[in-house]
Amino acid sequence: MNLDVGCGYNKKAEIGIDINRDCKPDVIADVHFLPFCDRIFDRASAFEVIEHVKSPLAMLLEIRRVANSAIISTPNAWYLPIILRTIVKGKYSCNQDHICCWTNVTLEQLFRKVFSNVTVEFRTLSRGDENRRPLWYKLARNYFSRHLVAIGESLPISSDQKF
Repeated sequence: MNLDVGCGYNKKAEIGIDINRDCKPDVIADVHFLPFCDRIFDRASAFEVIEHVKSPLAMLLEIRRVANSAIISTPNAWYLPIILRTIVKGKYSCNQDHICCWTNVTLEQLFRKVFSNVTVEFRTLSRGDENRRPLWYKLARNYFSRHLVAIGESLPISSDQKF
């Protein structure tokens, strides 16, 4: 069974949670305090959520507690239009309600605090064949990839393991 954390109006798993009652999630809950038993889900996903939460680490710890693996997507802070808006406005400017922003390095560092097996990938809106892209694009892909996707899997939690 899979969990969609911060599902919004488009639930992508069997169970969807969100803090917003208007989107009619299966469960109304804060991502920092998930009302589920330990390891009840095979996978938890949170698409475009982590940049909105006050404590991303607490969110990931809760996801790890209830699920065996996680997939998270977030805007890429190195995306060229975001960098240009930041320069023009004098401060980070991706979206007004984003509390934090992530690069591939910072997202991977955060995930490694929680998960034992971590992969962070660049994703663009159009999923063209990466092998057909020109060399300059491959070298600068972090500036042309709008999103980051992090995948984390964890080993079973032992009773003496501390976070």
